[in-house]
Amino acid sequence: AAPPAVPAIANATAHWSLDEASGSVAADGVNARGNMTFPLGPKASWVTEQHNSGLSFSGTEASTNGIFLDTTQSYSATAWVQMNNLSGYQAAVAVNGVSQSAFAIDFTPQSNLSFTVYTKDSASTALARIGSSIVPVIGKWYPVAVTYNGTSHLMSLYINGTLQSTGIGGAVFIATGGPNSAVCSKVESDIGSSGMAASTR
Repeated sequence: AAPPAVPAIANATAHWSLDEASGSVAADGVNARGNMTFPLGPKASWVTEQHNSGLSFSGTEASTNGIFLDTTQSYSATAWVQMNNLSGYQAAVAVNGVSQSAFAIDFTPQSNLSFTVYTKDSASTALARIGSSIVPVIGKWYPVAVTYNGTSHLMSLYINGTLQSTGIGGAVFIATGGPNSAVCSKVESDIGSSGMAASTR
């Protein structure tokens, strides 16, 4: 069945419904500074078989220069995610620094759909990742939600509304972002996301 729209998080700092269905801009329903752009073409395309529309990526990303989330504080993020293959690392949503993401809703063959945080803005930094025992079905949409507590550093991952795992992530750097990389729907291979939202808590 087609998934419903991504529910808005209370006091959201950014929300992308991805319902434009055409063009190369995904509007942020909270603040136009967060509008995402992407290179429409073979590597980024609109899909229509789920609620209204969504974006499918292969080797590219949609990104924004609008810094909207203090990743050292408590926050929540949600997304509908569809896997098109289960090979290698793939990220659906990430808030980026210059060299590394502060956090990502992602996928690895070892952890399945997962929540990852990084301690420093360095390509070689340590990370903490919590995953799920649910092996995604290719072509199926999954509602994914994550929370991070800026005081206790507690990470929580929810899929289909059910808590999958928790872990302690340690202190995370504030993602000041590089050009076009403050937040992105980033896909190393193939992931579609029918909507995203992020908020401070």
